[in-house]
Amino acid sequence: MRKFSTVRALGFAQNDLQAANLTELVGQDALDAHFGGEYPFHERARVLADIDGSTTALPYVVSTPVLWINESILEDAGIDPDTMDVSTWESLSQVAQQVTEKTGKPALNMPCVVTGGSWCMQGLFFSNGARMISEDRSTIEFGSPEAVETVEFFKGMYEDGTLSNEAEMTQYEDFARGDTVAFQLTTSAVQSMFMGGAETNGWTLDTSYMPQFGDKEAAPTNSGSALVLLAQDPKKQAAAWEFMKFMTSDRAYEVITTEIGYLPLRSTMTENGGPLHAWVQKNPLVEVNLEQLDKLVPTVAYPGQQFTEVDRVLDTAIQDAIFQGQDPAVTLPDAASRAQDYIEE
Repeated sequence: MRKFSTVRALGFAQNDLQAANLTELVGQDALDAHFGGEYPFHERARVLADIDGSTTALPYVVSTPVLWINESILEDAGIDPDTMDVSTWESLSQVAQQVTEKTGKPALNMPCVVTGGSWCMQGLFFSNGARMISEDRSTIEFGSPEAVETVEFFKGMYEDGTLSNEAEMTQYEDFARGDTVAFQLTTSAVQSMFMGGAETNGWTLDTSYMPQFGDKEAAPTNSGSALVLLAQDPKKQAAAWEFMKFMTSDRAYEVITTEIGYLPLRSTMTENGGPLHAWVQKNPLVEVNLEQLDKLVPTVAYPGQQFTEVDRVLDTAIQDAIFQGQDPAVTLPDAASRAQDYIEE
């Protein structure tokens, strides 16, 4: 068994590492039994590691893009966190401008648009009607007008001074410090870091849903990892399957959720009477992440051995457009064309 740090690597695991097709190896009945039980997997979570209708791996630790909020900065800028509208990117941009006018610094951090944020950027594209790849997984599609429009929006936020340009870890540290950044859209895996920063530095932390574009419903994607089975010996396969089941069991998600901040994919554990109900009541910040499971859209796993190069090409194009002044209408289609070569090798 092996843990893949991103579900975007599943195509590589299946085709190049010969990861077991769990639907064929253990059977659909065994999978249904495991995904079911007293606290079944959320229906959208159980298919996160599927390829072509078969279960390639077991979804393991997963998050959705959460909008983290520093309420103290908002109040200092004369904004009431309880009445402000951050449901859309357009309204969030207006609030961010008010904060930036007060602080003189960017009000929004967004690791989605820098290296390492591809999983989250996919959700932004999906939310604006763009696709990453065709349904038959043969054609790269992130050069579309919808994708260009998405990048143009954040280019505008950078140009008006509300969006920061920093490396992923620097963004986390800046937000946790709590002095200038009012918003950050990122994974819930940083929950402990942000809670600790708020307590240490004396500011108030809150969360909200991933904003949508206009009247288009947001399509939050998943970060995280999945467990794949690589053993070829039948006895080792049987042992690995038992361990995979334990690592995605009720008990495992008690630890994963309370100690790290990832979602309990067996989401009914948080309901009244469940083993995580009391914990969620004491930690209401997690409720946004849980509720976004109902809208979860799987991140795309590109085919071929060069799947990481596809992300690299797209990351570079996005950053060149947003931060380096290049035209998204040129960089995105060009990136799609070059990425096409990688999935056809």
